[in-house]
Amino acid sequence: MTATISQLRRKPMAGSASGRLRKSTTFDRALVVLGFLSLVGLYARLFDVSNYHVTIGGLCAASTLILALRRMTFRIMPLMLALIALIVPVAIYAVSSALRVTILPPSSQFAASYALWVVSVLLLATAFLTRSALPTNAAFAANVVIVSICAFQIIAAGIFHKLIGFELVKPITGVGLGESYVHVSASLAARAIGLVYEPSMCGRIIGTLCFIDLIRTQKVFRNMVLAVLGMLLTKSLGLLVLIVVIGTILFARSLRQFLILSIGLGIVVVVMGTTISQRIETAATAGSASSVDRRTMAPLTTVKYAISNYPLGIPIGANETISRKTGYFALTGESHITNGIYEFIMYFGVFGIAACLMLIFYSGILFIRGERELSAAIMYLFLSTALSGSFLSIESSLLTFLFITTCLAVRRYRKQFELRSRAMVRRPTAKPRRLSCPAVYS
Repeated sequence: MTATISQLRRKPMAGSASGRLRKSTTFDRALVVLGFLSLVGLYARLFDVSNYHVTIGGLCAASTLILALRRMTFRIMPLMLALIALIVPVAIYAVSSALRVTILPPSSQFAASYALWVVSVLLLATAFLTRSALPTNAAFAANVVIVSICAFQIIAAGIFHKLIGFELVKPITGVGLGESYVHVSASLAARAIGLVYEPSMCGRIIGTLCFIDLIRTQKVFRNMVLAVLGMLLTKSLGLLVLIVVIGTILFARSLRQFLILSIGLGIVVVVMGTTISQRIETAATAGSASSVDRRTMAPLTTVKYAISNYPLGIPIGANETISRKTGYFALTGESHITNGIYEFIMYFGVFGIAACLMLIFYSGILFIRGERELSAAIMYLFLSTALSGSFLSIESSLLTFLFITTCLAVRRYRKQFELRSRAMVRRPTAKPRRLSCPAVYS
């Protein structure tokens, strides 16, 4: 027996004050607005500090950490992993500096990259420990806004042959029309970017918000429509992979549900058949300029060089140096590798490979044991970073944080609901047990 957060909040468990439905306050409403702004303007630039672009998402990450610290559950494993993740990069930099390795970044660059790493580690660690986070009640509304902006960009380019949809967001994204993965022209061949810097990240945001709203409300149709529109507008293969894998983990609880998911996937493939085939054909072309090639095949030479010459890892901040040294920049035109998992493996060497394999294995074990929400959270941590993201991007880590906290909040509610149901079955004539339902901003 399962229940959504909305259902359990409509019928809160009797007993303690935490179990009663808490009235909405001005503070709560302000948090919902802040959550909405962080989702819509995740990568919207506000101002620059030196060479770093301060975004709405970056500022909201600080608020999220403060909220997360309000209700922490201290567990040894996440804390130990976070501590190791914070200490190892410093040790690698110290050893590399003593050995005077050729790819050693300047101390200022290491300090800046390490600061971003610390914030991301704290966000991801607290995601598994907190019961209080930035609210995602407005996930659907935020997704509608993002998809609408994407639709405006494509319609203006394809029907009216105007690039106004991309030009209007340039001050926010800081991305030129011919830069990065955009390369738009006044035709339907353009890929929407929404309010972010490239189509794949836009697709990831749309897919993540669809799952957050679906997990919270169980409203399938509206999220399926947004997901399909997101794939059509961004032409993101990463979004398709994310939907297939995470959707299977979360919702394929029986053969019947698996068949329903398969039918839905079949419909998506039929609708997007031409787009998918074109993207796969482009990605399969050796040396192509597609985002798929830049994130999957092109970085392999650099990663192989890093593992062969620095098996214990390279200093954080050396991504750009080693990318230029191994020809990745000359091949793709990008200053550094943008696949977060490849980047993680370079920074932590063979231990990074072992950590990734253990993460996938643990997610599979949780799936077999029926811990689907936790399994999906861990797989999303791996998959989303590989498809579009970086552990040195606070905005990407914030999006991952929100997905993980939503999954774990639903998991806690489900366990409370199942515990109460079992108690009612064992003692049908008895008064229901008084169980507290944790107050979660999710």
